[in-house]
Amino acid sequence: LNQAGFLVILATNQSGVARGLVQESNLKKINEIIIKDFKSHGATIHDVYYCPHPVDGGCSCRKPNAGMLEQAAKKHDIDLKKSWMVGDRMTDVECGRRASCRSVLLQNNETPPIDPAFDPPEHVTENILTAAQLILKIFKEETPVRTF
Repeated sequence: LNQAGFLVILATNQSGVARGLVQESNLKKINEIIIKDFKSHGATIHDVYYCPHPVDGGCSCRKPNAGMLEQAAKKHDIDLKKSWMVGDRMTDVECGRRASCRSVLLQNNETPPIDPAFDPPEHVTENILTAAQLILKIFKEETPVRTF
């Protein structure tokens, strides 16, 4: 995705901060570990957004609300209509829908079933690698070839 020019942004709900289960400083360290792990595999995460608010906090940033994606779009000049939301929860899919993104649900034997309370995802794959491959395939199909 990076090589194709995509920015990769992590957006995560972290109500454990509000509940006192996770200190924000530890959450930042965890995010640094994730970024480092991706980097060790040649992938760059360009930015991280997290919602530290409680589940019932009514904030605009907690998924399924689109606040984190809207913040990222503003900061990085991202066209959300040309963007993808990839996640392992239906709240991720709904967040993407509310932000006008396309969606990929990561679903395997470790993730919850598709929640019928939400609109279905556009695509379903088993893991983040197959999601990236799917996005690249669709991107190549939809991107016109320039001839000179």
